[in-house]
Amino acid sequence: MEMSTELPKDKKKWRKRIYFKSVKSMLIAGFTGIILMVLGLSFFNLTAMNSMKDRVTYIVENEQPLLVADFQLANDMAQRTSYLQSYIYSGDESFATSFNKGKDQDMRLEEYISKHSDSSWVSDVMAQKAEWGTLTDNLLDLMEKNDTIAAEQLLREKIQPLSDELMDSLTYLANEKSEKTKASGKTVLDLNKRNNLFSFSISIAIVMGLFVLAFLIIKSIMKHIKPINERLHVIADGDFSQEPLETHLTDELGQMVVSANDMNDSLRGMMMSIANLAEMTSSHSEELTQAANEVKSGSEQIATTMQEIASGSETQAESASELATLMISFADKVYTANDAGVKTNQSTGSVLEMANKGQQLMDRSSSQMTKIDGIVHDSVEKMMHLNQQTTEISKLVTVIKDVAEQTNLLALNAAIEAARAGEQGKGFAVVADEVRKLAEQTAQSVTDITNFVQAIQKESSAVAESLTEGYVEVQTGTKQIHETNTTFSQINHAVEKMAGNIEHITENLSDIAKSSQEMNVSIDEIASVSEESAASVEETSASSQQITGSMEEVAGSAAQLAQIAENLNALVQNIQM
Repeated sequence: MEMSTELPKDKKKWRKRIYFKSVKSMLIAGFTGIILMVLGLSFFNLTAMNSMKDRVTYIVENEQPLLVADFQLANDMAQRTSYLQSYIYSGDESFATSFNKGKDQDMRLEEYISKHSDSSWVSDVMAQKAEWGTLTDNLLDLMEKNDTIAAEQLLREKIQPLSDELMDSLTYLANEKSEKTKASGKTVLDLNKRNNLFSFSISIAIVMGLFVLAFLIIKSIMKHIKPINERLHVIADGDFSQEPLETHLTDELGQMVVSANDMNDSLRGMMMSIANLAEMTSSHSEELTQAANEVKSGSEQIATTMQEIASGSETQAESASELATLMISFADKVYTANDAGVKTNQSTGSVLEMANKGQQLMDRSSSQMTKIDGIVHDSVEKMMHLNQQTTEISKLVTVIKDVAEQTNLLALNAAIEAARAGEQGKGFAVVADEVRKLAEQTAQSVTDITNFVQAIQKESSAVAESLTEGYVEVQTGTKQIHETNTTFSQINHAVEKMAGNIEHITENLSDIAKSSQEMNVSIDEIASVSEESAASVEETSASSQQITGSMEEVAGSAAQLAQIAENLNALVQNIQM
């Protein structure tokens, strides 16, 4: 407990104030005072009760037995005097025996009265009692001597008057003791009334002190809780721009003020972070939408290119088939020429014409293969560029996912702080819950985007691999076409010289037939490669179309993410920071 003094503005004197370090110490101090008052009252009651107990005990153990003894001794004397009279008039010894039996009891009563009575009459009464005892002994001696007349005279003249006087004295002592006993009882009753009145007054004072203490404690607590409650209502309304509350208290109420200030600062910082994250999310979603549109455009261009390649591959396959048919026919004619070498000269014109036509077809095939080579190479480069773009999209999606996780974490922290605030934090709890839901939706959208991008990367990787393999096969086919073109040139040159070298045709026909078989195999391979290239190009075109559809979904998800970010910004802008 700390005590400080301060000068009020409206008074010219100092006034002391007591500040407690905690509400607990204030309550303990107040109730300690009440407990001390109760203990004091209890001590007073206990002391009063002991005093009354001692007084009552004294009455019961001393005054009342003494009163009884006075009355008992008076009754015994009256009864014993009666025994003496009966003994004198009747001469019956039983009366003398009864008289003597009461002697011991009277002696005990006399001893008790002499010892405990504080009356000034006791000594005189006991002296008379001793005299009465001597006279009764003399009476009994006279009766033993059968002097009844003297005994009767002694009884009538001395014993009976003295007995009456003794009984009056004992009765007076008894009445005196009774009055003292009544006075002691009245004193005990008066003391009991005073004690009861004092106890009641103290109890009323304690109850009033409790009410005053409770009022002061409640007033002190409510004085400091009211600004805290008002600040919590302001925070619940979404206003975090207020200045921190000031307090000089160090108890629980001061700690509540500090906690309210800390909560206001924490929530203000949290909402600023959420606002920044919302802006970042909006910016990244726009970039994602732009990247998705670019990827979509590239995919459409690739699909168009793939269709052109497919058309060229089909033309190449048809040309290869025609060339294979021509080569079969050429081989048959070579065999025929081998059987009829003489007729070769006649067929030289036809062979030359077919050779020229084959040369033209081979030139066209070579040119087409060169175009296919360039188209496939361009497709491979575009697929590589597409793969890089999907990688950049994956990076952006990762950034958005991190932002969504941070937003969700901040929303959870805000919900926890709002739960700590109790009823005052319900309004902010709703905002935190909406932020958490938006963050979860963002995370779900990011997950869907991630799945789409991964599918695109997988398909683009497969397409790139297929295009690379197709490009290798196209290069091989191109090389083979060039070789075949060279061979056809040689054939054409040989046919032109055939007329001059007809005598050598027969010798070389077996070699030509062998070369024709190899050429036929090569043409079949070219046709097969062309068909495979056409199939690969069709698959690539289908993958490109699938990529286009996926990127449309990515663009839709990015637009949805941008809308979510705008909603989040709108929520944050309603909060004053």
